[in-house]
Amino acid sequence: MLFKNNNFWVRAGIDHTLTVIKFMDYNFDDKQFIENAFKEIIIKNNKNFQIEDKKIKSYIYSWVEVRNIVILWTEAYNNDSNCKFKISDLENLYMIIDNNYTYWKFFQENSDELEDLEERLNNVFNEIIKAKTLKKALNAILIFCHKNYLDGILGRFTSFFNWMLLQALLIFKNYSPIIAKVDKNTQILWFYPLVNMLYNDISSMPMSKWNKSYYFKKTFDFCYENSVKYNALIKKIS
Repeated sequence: MLFKNNNFWVRAGIDHTLTVIKFMDYNFDDKQFIENAFKEIIIKNNKNFQIEDKKIKSYIYSWVEVRNIVILWTEAYNNDSNCKFKISDLENLYMIIDNNYTYWKFFQENSDELEDLEERLNNVFNEIIKAKTLKKALNAILIFCHKNYLDGILGRFTSFFNWMLLQALLIFKNYSPIIAKVDKNTQILWFYPLVNMLYNDISSMPMSKWNKSYYFKKTFDFCYENSVKYNALIKKIS
């Protein structure tokens, strides 16, 4: 199981953070620092490791929090396969992504939006637990995440929150995360417009037909192919 392998969390954490830096077009090229950070935090359990750069700190610790969430979910499910997952489990992830806690009250107050998200989270868990293939699980996860984005549950932080939640759900199911180790400019020029076209397309469609959208299929293929490719790499991690 991936979640038990600290070497996986370190290696994938490094690769994921470097990929996010490229996607975000953020100017930071100290790969050695990122490698040391993950080894200190995950392998050595160094709770006092300092990261001065706020963006890099967010990128690194959001991956560490994905690890915490997957462990929490797995232990809860192993103890009770009928357990219900709570949105409060994701509060720390949000607070790492948005250090101003702009939407913090969303996690604190009972609301129709929170209840809806919690219900949909448990529905997607039921779907991925039953799924026999990556394609089945990924389809359910992407529909869940796209709905989150269209609802704008966390404003401008929704996209990155969704991305990390997508990774957590895949790893919970013991599938590889989506890590695309390709040229930055290719990703930005091709992927960002595709995602924008996807949301323009599905915003006027019933959710049951989202996966019929040309743009849904293109984003699905991107996620699927990069999960499969990265799976071949992590098999070599001992």
